Amino acid sequence: MSTRSQKVSFIIPTNRHEVDWLIRALRLDFPHAKFIIVDDGKGLKKDKSLNISIVRHQTNLGLAISLLDGYKKALSTKPDYIVRIDADKEYPINPIKSIIPQLEKSDQYSGAYVETKRSFESSGVVDGLFHTIFGYIEGLVLLNHPMHQHSPGLHIYKINTVKNFLPKLKPFIEKNHLRWGLDLVTLTLAQESGQVLQHTAKNPNWKERRPILKIISQAKHATKIMAVIRKHNFNEGLSIDPESSF
Repeated sequence: MSTRSQKVSFIIPTNRHEVDWLIRALRLDFPHAKFIIVDDGKGLKKDKSLNISIVRHQTNLGLAISLLDGYKKALSTKPDYIVRIDADKEYPINPIKSIIPQLEKSDQYSGAYVETKRSFESSGVVDGLFHTIFGYIEGLVLLNHPMHQHSPGLHIYKINTVKNFLPKLKPFIEKNHLRWGLDLVTLTLAQESGQVLQHTAKNPNWKERRPILKIISQAKHATKIMAVIRKHNFNEGLSIDPESSF
């Protein structure tokens, strides 16, 4: 079945990146798609010609809350698929149109994620090692297979998958004071609805070298998220112990 016949809603969180280019590019393959932009406190200007919905935060609340609000809004548009994607050009968008037909073929699939392999050339030694090592660990701990990238940020979910995991996200965010890392949680919870497809893409034009302190902070936070998920056994449903904390 062609992706043009599928109802797709895109969630694009941003607090500094322009989104117009991404919307125009996605509309070439998804002309009838809905677009939900979550503006996390930066006052994004709306291009009326693009016919998009904007969820605005008056202050910066973090990526976790942005995604939560985005999933809520996307669910209200009643699509067949919800796609969460960033506007920073890290992820190639071409795989989306080939992944949706794969998901459509079988009820065993709940969704998919797209990851990009990091290299020392694209990310530097420290950042490259971080993504390689933590992607491998996160994948084994949360998905039972290694990933090539830490916390990939392009997800495609069937509508029922989002309906199932959405009620579990807010209490997890609030209890654990989550500002980012929700992608690891949704990938884990998506497995309750079926198999999550892994798609590894190349993006030779992407380069990122983050400060060492940010890498250390993300490594600590990712470790905490994995520990909490494992402790509460998400695959049997969320059950937060009120006495537990980071």
